[in-house]
Amino acid sequence: MHKSYQTILPCQSRLLQQRWDKAYYLEHRRKVATVVPMIDNKPPPNFMHLHLKMKKLQLEEENLATIERDNHRLLERMGYIMRTRGRIDNRNDYLYKSLNSEKRQREQIRISRENKDILQRILNRRAEYNHATWQKDWKKNRSFLNNISHFPNDWWSSTKPHAKKKPVSKDKRTNCRSKTTNNETESEKSPMPEGEDNRKTVEKGNELKRSRENTKIDENTGVQEDTKVQDKTEVQENTKVQGNTNVQVETEVRDSEGQEDTEEEEDNTREQDNSEEDNAEKQDNTEEPENTK
Repeated sequence: MHKSYQTILPCQSRLLQQRWDKAYYLEHRRKVATVVPMIDNKPPPNFMHLHLKMKKLQLEEENLATIERDNHRLLERMGYIMRTRGRIDNRNDYLYKSLNSEKRQREQIRISRENKDILQRILNRRAEYNHATWQKDWKKNRSFLNNISHFPNDWWSSTKPHAKKKPVSKDKRTNCRSKTTNNETESEKSPMPEGEDNRKTVEKGNELKRSRENTKIDENTGVQEDTKVQDKTEVQENTKVQGNTNVQVETEVRDSEGQEDTEEEEDNTREQDNSEEDNAEKQDNTEEPENTK
């Protein structure tokens, strides 16, 4: 009894009820399996033509095929050229011929000839201004300025404490030999340099002051006479030094005057040469029209 089908509702035949319930259950399971949702939550469909572009692959293959075909043809041609030297006539012996070359050459010759003529005229042209006269006027004005000025020319060079002495030329040395004999004799007597002379003069001055103080204290007439003699000797030495400087200044002035005279003589000779050249050119110009006649 317990193995028989137990129905939910009462029925006359349990076997038939079992078959009917089983049919209803299978139908339900079929409907549940084939049910369609009301909302579509599936991913979109995946299309292959979007991932693999077959047309593009086809075009690439065609291009590669054409390139391989062209390369194969080029290799065949190159091999044929290497075997048979190509049978190609690529020599070009054509010479460029210009119809206007002769005219351009004549024009170039004419221009070069005119340029030579212009250059010759420029070189033969005489200067309108004479530089010798300008130099002479400048020297004259310079002499007037030196005569008017209160101080001598280049006076600042002598007043500078550390002014360098200008080197004396050989001509000046030869001209001054005869005039500096007295200076040489004095220099032999006192060969000491200027710095030591100044030191000695200072020492002598200090000794004189001391001696004078001693004379005031001792009041000895003999000591006073000695100081007077020393003062006289110093005055004589100072006068000799001044005489030497004056002689040097006179020699420099005479040398500058001699140079100015020589420059004026050179200017005069140049002017004479220029005048002679002008006269010769005038004579040549007068002779040319006579020859043409």
